[in-house]
Amino acid sequence: MDFFIIAGFFNFRTAWFLYYHIHEWRTIREFTFNNGYNFTSSIFLPNDKTEIENQPNIDSLDLDFSVINFSGNFCGASYKEIAIDSDGTIYPCQSLIDCSLAITNILNDNWYAELDNSIITNRFRNLSVDNIEICRDCNIRYLCGGGCRAIPYKVYGGLDKYSECMCEYQKEIVRLKLLKILDSLEESEKNDKKIG
Repeated sequence: MDFFIIAGFFNFRTAWFLYYHIHEWRTIREFTFNNGYNFTSSIFLPNDKTEIENQPNIDSLDLDFSVINFSGNFCGASYKEIAIDSDGTIYPCQSLIDCSLAITNILNDNWYAELDNSIITNRFRNLSVDNIEICRDCNIRYLCGGGCRAIPYKVYGGLDKYSECMCEYQKEIVRLKLLKILDSLEESEKNDKKIG
């Protein structure tokens, strides 16, 4: 534990888990909370089609909004976040460390310009849920954003592909987020009435 404090770690993130990792995920979450660290988690990031069968049922998950990361809903890979490999290679995000997506190297003098002007970065900047087949006709597309782009890249062969295995997850997350917003509005109205 002292190592994490000395190293300056304040946030732990689990990038994925499968149905047989739920116990370990809860143990890691409890460890981080008990030791004063932040904890965020993405629900499920399959690496290929074979892992879809191990996808946990959404009803088996205790969706705690304080620990679930929703930033993948609107992908900011390579311009809002990056991953840096041990050799300094910069990739779009921690879930897309793939030699075909290597952008530049942090050791290059002009790495930031290379990152900012790269074809890969521009590809991510130009992603739109309106260009994803099936998503473009969905009523909640602007609340969901089509989800994490690493999943269709790894499972369906492209950044702009429909993420079939995650669609129900995304819909449930949107539903629960909207319920939480409504609860917050009701609470705010109650507090306003007490003040007024």
